[in-house]
Amino acid sequence: MKEPIERKSDPTPVMDVSWVAGLLAMTMVAMTLFFAQPIACTAIITLCALLSLHRFHTVPDLRAGLVGCVCGPLAECAATAADLWRYSHPQIGGLPLWALPMWWLFPVCTRRLALAFGGEPRESLLLRPLLAMGLEILWLCRWGNGSPGLALLGIIVLGALCYGRSWSRADSVAVVCCGCLGPFAEVIPIHAGAFQYARGDLLGMPVWLAPGYALFGIGLLRLAAALRFLKPED
Repeated sequence: MKEPIERKSDPTPVMDVSWVAGLLAMTMVAMTLFFAQPIACTAIITLCALLSLHRFHTVPDLRAGLVGCVCGPLAECAATAADLWRYSHPQIGGLPLWALPMWWLFPVCTRRLALAFGGEPRESLLLRPLLAMGLEILWLCRWGNGSPGLALLGIIVLGALCYGRSWSRADSVAVVCCGCLGPFAEVIPIHAGAFQYARGDLLGMPVWLAPGYALFGIGLLRLAAALRFLKPED
């Protein structure tokens, strides 16, 4: 009689989380130690982006990274113009060059964390995440400095209005990943002087930052998911 085959758990999610943790650590070190040398900082974070591409190279990963590289810097240009935050060594449009590879890493890493912990956000409408992200930036530019509490409330209401009827457990997981990963990556670089917020009420960060990352991050992931509908099914 044959011995029953023992089924081993899939190590992929654990490895993905380990990769994300390593990439996050390298990015934080680069921003903390090399922000005053933007070219070196850009080179290190670009290396992190290339390493992420080596590990996470499916079509959905590529869509997420490309969406981040487009939407993230555009949002930051608007935010820095409104003086929500300021980089100590800006190069183009108020941003350092390393912001571009960083915005590749953010949606790719949060997507992989969401997959490891429960699922991936789905979306069939391009307009919904675009509208949510655009309105979020406009709202924060208007109220982020003058009334942080109102800015926070607006983010919550906007998220509920845009995504409430289509919300899923995967969205909840992704929102937590986005809302935690972004501010966590910023704490040490902020105190090192890489950049600063006009309203640093909570550990050098505004009260709306974590929800802001959460709403913008879920918008990036949903937009990337919606792009698959641009190509007709075979």
